[in-house]
Amino acid sequence: MCNVALDWDKGTRALGAAWVVRNDKGFVICHSRRAFAEVASKGEAKLQTVLWAAESMSSLHFNKIIFAGEFEDIFGAVMRPQAWPSFLFQRDEFVCQFGSIEEWKVKISKKETNRGASFIADSVNKYGLVQSYVAAGPPSWLSDLFLYESRGLSHV
Repeated sequence: MCNVALDWDKGTRALGAAWVVRNDKGFVICHSRRAFAEVASKGEAKLQTVLWAAESMSSLHFNKIIFAGEFEDIFGAVMRPQAWPSFLFQRDEFVCQFGSIEEWKVKISKKETNRGASFIADSVNKYGLVQSYVAAGPPSWLSDLFLYESRGLSHV
């Protein structure tokens, strides 16, 4: 599963984005953070974030992935295009990024169930951590949170 999150600051037009990939037992395999500048709207922030996450999963050669996040409009358009006609452009852009991903799904999740990725995304605007990176495992400053979440996920 690839948990995806964003934090967009309307005043500075800065976007912090993050994704966290977990295995089927809920353990973090890798994670990433990216900062974007001059993002004009929340809609553009959502699209930039999901495009970056899809491109990353394709580049990392994950061939089976579930994208999860607070992207009701874009993910809604992916799951039910006829119900979200005004988001077909965003849907098509997202789907075009899949490249080598053989099997994929999207899952709309709430911020409470996506806390780790949200904290990483928030770190861009909240703490000024604008260095983009990809790293193995969970970030050390959130290792307890991810361990706790993996225990909860593994019992589902």
